[in-house]
Amino acid sequence: MYFYFFNVQTLQIQAVLLASHITLKDIDGNGSSGYSSLESVLTDSNGFWYAERVNIHTKDYQNLFDFTENVDNIFINVDAGMDGDANFENVILR
Repeated sequence: MYFYFFNVQTLQIQAVLLASHITLKDIDGNGSSGYSSLESVLTDSNGFWYAERVNIHTKDYQNLFDFTENVDNIFINVDAGMDGDANFENVILR
């Protein structure tokens, strides 16, 4: 399952190449605990990016991070260098 979040226009940033950093956080105590490893992706030439959340690992990179949809949280930071950055936090949706 893929999830799509930001495009350059939505962030009101004029850069094409952005670095997006993703972290998952356990809320309900089920599955993996604490925070996942930090995952990074770059935008394509159109300013879009995607990541497979099922491939995000635990902080020690030993296992995949086991999360609960509609309960656990996702944190996203998008860095556009001199053009600024943006942060997003929400429940992991199905």
